[in-house]
Amino acid sequence: NISTTAVSQIKSEKLLNIFPNPNDGRFTLSFNVDDKSSYTIQILNELGQAVVNEVVSNFKGTYSKDVNLAEYGRGVYSVRITNAGNETVKKVITF
Repeated sequence: NISTTAVSQIKSEKLLNIFPNPNDGRFTLSFNVDDKSSYTIQILNELGQAVVNEVVSNFKGTYSKDVNLAEYGRGVYSVRITNAGNETVKKVITF
């Protein structure tokens, strides 16, 4: 018997907005969720190291945060939003 486990993706187009993208290291990160849950927001550099790591507990609604990655330098970063069993990842480019 082969068992598979799927990680369902949170409605990424509705959920996770990054603007502007590409950017100079400063951007706004926002998402909207209908289900009350605890969400982990991570921004990872190209080495997979978390440069931003935030947990919002028992959250439902619209989240918005101004982010400044200028101190970390240019590159491609991964923005990852997770909750129990769901994950959404989008790339952000800084120049």
